[in-house]
Order: sequence, then structure tokens, then C-alpha cells
Amino acid sequence: MTKRNMSVAISAGPIWDFMPNLNYGAKLSDFIDWLNKMTEEIPAEYRGTAEIEITSEGGWEGEHHVEIIIRYTRPKTAQEIRDHEAIEARTAKQEENHERAIYDRLHRRFG
Repeated sequence: MTKRNMSVAISAGPIWDFMPNLNYGAKLSDFIDWLNKMTEEIPAEYRGTAEIEITSEGGWEGEHHVEIIIRYTRPKTAQEIRDHEAIEARTAKQEENHERAIYDRLHRRFG
């Protein structure tokens, strides 16, 4: 069954990739301004689905790098649904072919 919604990331990766001015001693107001800017990039009707994930990846010599992912959920477009269904059908056919090959091999071996 095709999922009708999808998660869309509007920012992902190390924080210095998309907010280079945020460093030690940065102002909280700068971070809030950045979050507000990211929120504005989300279509208004989907802002209620927005989520933020903040992680810290261990780096070289004990350094840690903050990563922030902001995503929201929206319905898939008709094309995205068709693409997803095509992938599902192709995967199901590949699995069936694989299972048939196993069956045929076992059938030849054991009758």
C-alpha cells in the first residue's frame, strides 16, 4: 500500500553548512531568527507538522558537531504517488521472480 504522505527536510547536516554565523557565544536571538526563517520556508498549511531533530556527532579529537534537521509532512503529489507505486510494483515483481527461481531450483532438486 502506498503511503500518501511524505516527510520533506528543509535543512539537514552540520549546522555550519547552513548557519555559519552560529558559533560559540552566538546570540540566542540569532538562532531564533534562523528558526523563524526556516519556519517561513514551510508552506503555511503544513507548519503544524514541522519537527526539529538536533543531534551531536562525535568528531575528531573529541569535538562534537551539532546537526539540525527540520522537516515537515505533506501529502504526496499525484506524480510522487505514481512513482512510488511503480517502485512497489517493480520490487514485488523482483521478489516474485526470486521466489520462483528458488522454487524451481528446489523442485528440480527434490521433485
